[in-house]
Amino acid sequence: MSFSQARPPGVEGPLIDIDQHFNEISATWRTAQLPPDRRLVLHDDNQGERHLYFGDRRIGPGRATRADEYARIEALVEKDDDAFERELRGRRGQPRRYEDVVDPSISSVSKRLEAMRNMATDVSVQFPSYGFYWPERLEKIDLGAIHPHMVAWNRWIADECRGTAGQILGVGQTGWYDAADAAAEIYRCADDGLCGLVVGMRPYRGLPWSDRSNEPIWRAFAETGLVLFLHTSLMSHSLDPAWELADPAEHSGPDMVTMVNRSAPAEAVLTDLVFGGVLERFSALRIAVVECGTLWVESYLQRIDWAEQFLAPRNKYLRRRFPIRPSEYVTRQVRMAAFPFEPVSRFFVDQAPDLLMYSSDFPHDEGTRVGVERLEQALDLVGADTGFRQKFYVDNARALLGRKGAERCSAS
Repeated sequence: MSFSQARPPGVEGPLIDIDQHFNEISATWRTAQLPPDRRLVLHDDNQGERHLYFGDRRIGPGRATRADEYARIEALVEKDDDAFERELRGRRGQPRRYEDVVDPSISSVSKRLEAMRNMATDVSVQFPSYGFYWPERLEKIDLGAIHPHMVAWNRWIADECRGTAGQILGVGQTGWYDAADAAAEIYRCADDGLCGLVVGMRPYRGLPWSDRSNEPIWRAFAETGLVLFLHTSLMSHSLDPAWELADPAEHSGPDMVTMVNRSAPAEAVLTDLVFGGVLERFSALRIAVVECGTLWVESYLQRIDWAEQFLAPRNKYLRRRFPIRPSEYVTRQVRMAAFPFEPVSRFFVDQAPDLLMYSSDFPHDEGTRVGVERLEQALDLVGADTGFRQKFYVDNARALLGRKGAERCSAS
């Protein structure tokens, strides 16, 4: 399928897509210092469907995603309300051959650069795909195997990105399973040229992120300038998974409660980092919230300020600890990626032009090849001027990525 979109008029500098994905391959985890029976590997069955294994144990699906799949279905049902249901019935029992579904660039740097040219994108930030579900599966099987596999992804994506002249920036993967290990890996990823690390948005070791045992982690982020990425996970539920049992058996797509509350994990993390004093102690820490949407942001900023004001008379430490409002820590240190299928709030245009960044989520099903076209329409509806678009497509992401990231971006 051929596609091409135009660059937004009047925008200067490298257009940065803050959310794309590479699918891992079996070679991704080959450097994990583990025996074969404790290593992740991908296998295609004799019908061409891909599955992820841990040793000889199948633990999850191959991510055979297809960009603009949601847009395709939307166009399909506009013409015939039953068309997608018929398609699903026809697919039942039919293999979903991985190679027939995925974009050719799903694991290829050279082909991704070509795809980026057609998408009017100069720089893209690459997250894992399988990495958003396998850690939770391994927590129940072999906790000690998680960190070596994360290190293997980090080394692999760094090697893949190294020859792209700063056009493809890799995101490492870690978790707070051991604070010393995590901090050491942050420093190593900085040396390896990655732009940041993504972490599952939930407590580790039964502790909030602001627990003092995690201070080495925040120091490592502050000293290296790497970005802490908060990205929605494939398998994590925003709330208790029992809520998902309400979805009808014929429901297709993300679970409804998780979809509606997809920002809840990010809100929990940010609230902990604000009121736990992490953002006050580490003002150089920079955070990006990705693929959680942005419709929640204005309300969230209002809520954390209200909570502080309401509780401060009873809690003197709140007034003493925070010289600025809670919302100011977020606007100072956190940036948000616009989801390409949701509207843009006028709040960002009128009050917070430095917060929002462009993303396509390519090549996942809910992602798109034509994110610029879709978001240009959304920006038109809220009267965004060229100055706002300049920040949205270039400047805000460039500032987030910091000096090292800006150097990489300028190389493109």
